[in-house]
Amino acid sequence: MTPIPLPVQGPAVPSRVFVPFFIASLVLTLTWGTTLGMVNLARFTADWGLGTLPTPSVWAHAYVQVFGFMALFIMGVAYHVLPRFVGGTLQHGNLIPWSFWLQLLGVVAIACGFFHGEPTPRPLWIAGSTSLLVAAVLFWIVIWSTLASGVPGREPFRRWVAAGACWLVISSALALAAALADDVTWHRVLWTAALFGFIASWIFGVGRRILPIFLGCRPRWPRLEPPVFLAYQLGVVAWSAGAWPAADSLVFTGLRAIGAVLLIASVAGYTASLGLFAGPAQPVGRGTRSPQDGWQRYVYAGYGWLFVSLALGPGWTLALLGRGSGESILLVDFARHAMAFGFAAQMLLGVASRVVPNFTGKALWSPNARDATFYLLNASMAFRALEVPIGLGVWPRAWSYIAWSGPLGVLAMVLFAMNIVMTIWQRPATLLQPVAGDQANSLRATSVMATTAGCFTRRSAEIT
Repeated sequence: MTPIPLPVQGPAVPSRVFVPFFIASLVLTLTWGTTLGMVNLARFTADWGLGTLPTPSVWAHAYVQVFGFMALFIMGVAYHVLPRFVGGTLQHGNLIPWSFWLQLLGVVAIACGFFHGEPTPRPLWIAGSTSLLVAAVLFWIVIWSTLASGVPGREPFRRWVAAGACWLVISSALALAAALADDVTWHRVLWTAALFGFIASWIFGVGRRILPIFLGCRPRWPRLEPPVFLAYQLGVVAWSAGAWPAADSLVFTGLRAIGAVLLIASVAGYTASLGLFAGPAQPVGRGTRSPQDGWQRYVYAGYGWLFVSLALGPGWTLALLGRGSGESILLVDFARHAMAFGFAAQMLLGVASRVVPNFTGKALWSPNARDATFYLLNASMAFRALEVPIGLGVWPRAWSYIAWSGPLGVLAMVLFAMNIVMTIWQRPATLLQPVAGDQANSLRATSVMATTAGCFTRRSAEIT
């Protein structure tokens, strides 16, 4: 496969196109997203005197996290980096503001409807889902056109991000179908398609492009890439179809079993071919320590939670199908959160901590906040993991402890939001330091960008 060298300076792309997407995604997760999730979890598991909320507020939290926080964040990253990845230009720039506002307003409309309860959810659900679908189509047009504008090539990441754009359209269409049917059981299909199809495909695609460069891992077995990609996409289709609300027949059970096998096998194949755990990773700039070091632990922990999710989701379901038993609601819920918060959110937080300084040309505002965010996020997931022994009947008294997952998760997101916002808005040279310190800080940020740009060119010959 012929490598595609990337231009050091990158194509002409609006330098701050990602900013409104990032800010909106952070505001959403700190209100209806992680914060509302904390309140709902505490209401279900502990007596903290938080009062009552409409039951559908659970869905407000889910829509905001998936279509608000994660989708907007991914869209912002995609618009900024994809032209640079393919050596092309960002196409249909006039559609980008439309995709932003339609995505944002669609999420807010749905969240308002579910948060206030009957009779408002359905009209706002339909209107918001329609807005999400139009935004997803616009995003798809920009992404596919930008891919086509670049240097022709067969780099593996291209197929993943293209598929991810398609899955966002499918997920948004499922949200609209659920709203029109006024049936939340459609969410069983929707969350599967959104998490495994849209979000994971984008993470795998971007990761396939940047992790070999930033972590120093060496991809292996290039012939394994196409079948792994195909198996994964077919696995998402089968796993989603098997979650259909009327999935009581042997056909749907068989689809669910096939999907489980394909997902587990393809993710294992992807990780192995990426070389992520093949040996000690060597960051860019061997022999030197980058000011951005520390984000790597997010990647390894994220993949750890991904395999936990696969084991307790598709893996456990496959074992239960063989025994003719039904799925545990608690195990299904934890597997979904291990995928959404343990893997997807953690990968977004970790990669953002690494690339936002490159986007802005400034050093990360607080490495300490980045590290504290990591430990808080994983502590939150550890408390959430108590659903497993409770679901297995091993430790039922741990039920009230699950509530502590919420405050830890909110605090993690607050620190992350502060770090990203301050990195974006701070001046190139940090204030309240001697002049020499200011110059060193500015030179450090410049050095990071120069190292990264040089690495893209230098390592392109090694990466297929």
